[in-house]
Amino acid sequence: MEPTREQLWQQGQLWYRQGWMEAAREALEASFNFSSEIPLMRAQAADLLGRIAVRENRFTTGSNWFRWGLQAMDTEADNALAFAMQVRLYMAMAADGHVDRAIRSMQQLEPYAAMRTARQQAIFHMNFAVMHMQNEFYPQALARLTTAESLLIFQEDLADLGYALHTNLGVVLIEMSQWSQAQDQLRKALDFTAGHGIHAINELTRVAQLTGDDALAYQFATQAMQGMWGTLMTFEKSELAHLCEILARLANHWGATSLKTQLLDTSQTLYGQLGMWRQWRRLQVDTDLTSQQRSTPITPFVNEVARFAQLLQAMLAQDILDPKFPPLADVRTQVAQGLAEQAEWNRESREHLNLVCRLADYGLTAIDYEVVKNPHLTPASWARYQQHPALSLRLLQSLELPTVVANGIMDHHEQPDSKGFPKGKSEDHISEIALVFAVAHAYAWQVVYQGIKHTQALDEIKNQAGLALSQGWAERLVSLFHT
Repeated sequence: MEPTREQLWQQGQLWYRQGWMEAAREALEASFNFSSEIPLMRAQAADLLGRIAVRENRFTTGSNWFRWGLQAMDTEADNALAFAMQVRLYMAMAADGHVDRAIRSMQQLEPYAAMRTARQQAIFHMNFAVMHMQNEFYPQALARLTTAESLLIFQEDLADLGYALHTNLGVVLIEMSQWSQAQDQLRKALDFTAGHGIHAINELTRVAQLTGDDALAYQFATQAMQGMWGTLMTFEKSELAHLCEILARLANHWGATSLKTQLLDTSQTLYGQLGMWRQWRRLQVDTDLTSQQRSTPITPFVNEVARFAQLLQAMLAQDILDPKFPPLADVRTQVAQGLAEQAEWNRESREHLNLVCRLADYGLTAIDYEVVKNPHLTPASWARYQQHPALSLRLLQSLELPTVVANGIMDHHEQPDSKGFPKGKSEDHISEIALVFAVAHAYAWQVVYQGIKHTQALDEIKNQAGLALSQGWAERLVSLFHT
């Protein structure tokens, strides 16, 4: 029986909250299409679809969804949902490079903001502050953030918004050279996050560096690098780019020119992928990065930075092969982590799984592109393609990866029916991490690379269970979307 529009809407909301964007998108698009006679439901579906697009850095698409939602409601901004959608529309426009226009539009919303609850007003001012920060209008951003802070009078609102508020206050104060106050705000931000707080830690590293406290800079930078590996590794690339930039400045400080260049190249690659051209251009002309200021770094820290840079380059090298590879790797990692959490794997095992999800196909970078694109073109091309798991390990040898990670990479194309490669192993002899990887990859390949709908992808996973994919892990994948 086909789901009703109400069921589609409820399911889309649930999957959105759980982070399953591909599943949520399918349900919400169906809800949007089925709700032409119910303006509110149509607008709500469009709003969430816009938010999904923005989370995926598809800002033009997000803007269009917000406009369609507003058109469906056909009401002024004194309606709470319409007001929120307009704010999100202007934020998407700003992220898409239309900052001046977005700021003018936000100014026109000011009278309507005064009619909203204290929490909604605070969110309005926080978003407005981000626009000012994008335009480097730091005093204006500080005024907005200070106003937002005065409006957050309830503990539950502070719990939700405190991290973003105090982190952005810290960033603005850094730009205004108020180092001590910036550090205070950033430390406050960490009180409001249950996670790693990568953005705040990155900025604390920057403050320590700017104030010449090398020991503290090394401490926070180490914490930031460890935090990156400890997350789902579907981390925001903007934060990763920022961390690489900070580490490059530290490397420049101790005269490690080659490492500095490697980190800067990685940072610029990430900024370019995100369309953050202002940051990209800033690194091109930053004179602080051209003059070395010699200091004596801590050797273990230097080694950790070098390993961090090498791992990132290995991950990003795969992105060059195909523009769909970065989102493919993100979804694959997210699904694999969902499976591991459901199976109650410990933190170390989940981090090992992350590395396999991100590094398994590194060997493809050493194979002709035509072979990667069409491995079955000739028997010779297929034989060459089958070598890429071993090539990955050879290229990564200097990193001395844990044995369980190496086994996962080597087995990531093996199948339970023994028809995989390179050795044709049976399920009992395949690395458990590789079995999880294969199921996560099969889903991500279909929804991201092939553009297949979520429900169709799940059906295909069921069909492959016990053959190309592990029966048990395939069943766990299906159950992820029903819990």
